[in-house]
Amino acid sequence: MPLEALDVQALRRWVITARVVLSEHADAINALNVFPVPDRDTGTNMSVTMELAVDGLASEAPPDLLTSVRVLARSTVLSARGNSGVILSQLVRGLADVVIALDGAPLRAPDVADVLREAARRARGGVRAPVGGTMLSVADAAAAAADGARDLPLVELVDAVVAAAEDAVGRTREQLPVLREAGVVDAGGVGYWLVLRSLQHVVRRAPGTVLGGGTPDWLAPPERPCPAGDSGRHGGDGPAYELVFVVHDTDDERIDRLAVVLEGLGDSVVVAGGPDVWSVHAHLDDLGAGLNAAAAAGRPGRFQVTRFADQLEDLRTPRQVASPVVAVLASPGLADLVHDADPGAQVLIAPDEHALGDALAGIGDRLLLTDTPALRSLAERAISGSPGSSVCHCQHPAQVLAALAVRAGQDDPAALRRDCDDAADAVTTHTLDGSDGAGDDIPARCRALLDRTVDDDVELVTLIAGADAPDGLLDALTEHLTAARPELEVTSFAGRRPGVVLDVGCE
Repeated sequence: MPLEALDVQALRRWVITARVVLSEHADAINALNVFPVPDRDTGTNMSVTMELAVDGLASEAPPDLLTSVRVLARSTVLSARGNSGVILSQLVRGLADVVIALDGAPLRAPDVADVLREAARRARGGVRAPVGGTMLSVADAAAAAADGARDLPLVELVDAVVAAAEDAVGRTREQLPVLREAGVVDAGGVGYWLVLRSLQHVVRRAPGTVLGGGTPDWLAPPERPCPAGDSGRHGGDGPAYELVFVVHDTDDERIDRLAVVLEGLGDSVVVAGGPDVWSVHAHLDDLGAGLNAAAAAGRPGRFQVTRFADQLEDLRTPRQVASPVVAVLASPGLADLVHDADPGAQVLIAPDEHALGDALAGIGDRLLLTDTPALRSLAERAISGSPGSSVCHCQHPAQVLAALAVRAGQDDPAALRRDCDDAADAVTTHTLDGSDGAGDDIPARCRALLDRTVDDDVELVTLIAGADAPDGLLDALTEHLTAARPELEVTSFAGRRPGVVLDVGCE
C-alpha cells in the first residue's frame, strides 16, 4: 500500500535511494553535460553531493523529521559540488523550510507540493542569471504539477510530478540551442528527475530498481567526441576556472555583494543556503579576485577549484565503471582490503535488516559478498525483490578474500558471479570462536586447529585474526606453519570479527 505521508523513515529512504540512483547513472548524466560548459561532471557532482549529505545524516542519526531535515539541509550545502550540486541543495532547503514550518509533522500531499514549490523558488532565486531549458525548468514543471495535484492522495501527486518532470526534461532539448545542437537533454534536469523518481519509488513502496524497465532513451545517449579546450578556456569562449566554496559568519547583504562581484568576474553564479552557511559557485578567469571576494564576504572555506583545460585532459581517460560488488561484513578489518581490491565497492559493516534494505534501495545488478552465514541469509532476503542482484556463495571472511582475488578485470555480471562463487567454493574454512578458547591457552588452541586442518594437500592458508585474538597471534601462527612446511604460502590479516579468535581459510 502506498505511503500517505513522509515521516523520518521515508525521508531517509528517499535520500538513500536518490544517492544510489544518482551514483548508478552518474556516467550517463555526465555524457549529457554540455551546458553551461561541456565538462561532463554534472552526474558526478550531483552524486557526490548526495553521497556526502547522506553521510552527514548517517553520522548524526537524528531521531525525528525536524532534526533530520535541518541536518540534511546543512550537510547538503556543505557538500555541494558544482553548479548542479549547489542547485540540488536548494531542493533540500525547500524541504527543510516546509518541515520547520510544520514543526516536524509528517508531510502529506499538500505539504509535498509546498516543498517542491519552495525548492523551485529557491533554486531559481539562487541562480543569478537563470536560463530556460535547464534544471530550473524541470524544477518549475515539477512544482506546477504538484500544485495542481495538491488535493489528491500523495501517490497520485508524486506520479503527476514525475510525469511532468520527465516531459520537462524532454523539452529542454528544444529550449536551449546548445542542447539541440548536441542532440541531448539537460544533464542537471535529468539528475533532478532521478531524485523525484526516487521519491516515487519510496512512496509507492515499489520493489526492484528505481527505473525498472522504463529508462528513457535520452538517459543513454550515443557517445560523441569530447570538446576541445583553447588557452585554458572551455571551447575557447568561456571562463577558465570553476570555483566552489562555502561561507560562514556572513549575512544577506554581504552575500548579495559577493554575488554581484562574482557576476562581474564571470558567469554561472549560484548562491544557495543561509542563514548560517552559504554555498557559492562561479565560473571565472581571475581566480585571485574570486578568492578575495570570498574572503570579504565572511569566513570562507571548503574551496574547490577546477581548471577546465585540465578537466578536458582527464575526460580523455575513460571513466571507471562503478563496481557491482557490495560487501556485507561482520569483520570491520576487511573493509580496507575490499577497497584495495575493488575501489568502487560498497562496504556495509554488520547492518541489521532495515539498514541493509535502505542501503540497497534501488540497486540492481549487484553481487553481494558476505562473511557469515547469518549475513548471507540477511542479504538473500534483502535482494528478494531485485532480480538483477545476487549473493555470492561466500559466508566466511576467507571466502570473501578469495572472491575479491578474482574481481580484477571482470565486469560481466554473470561471469563475475560465477568466478566469485567458484573461488569461494574452493576455500575450506574453519573458525575458533572466543568461547571455544575461554580459559585455555588460546595460541595452543589455534595451533591445534591448524595442525588438524592444514594437511599436505593445502598450498595456501589465510589467517584472519578476530576481535578476541591476543596480540602477536598471527605472527606466532605463521611461524608455526612455515616451520613445519617452509613451502606453504601463508597470508594473514586483522579482520576483527566480534566474538572470534581466528578465522582460517585453506586452499
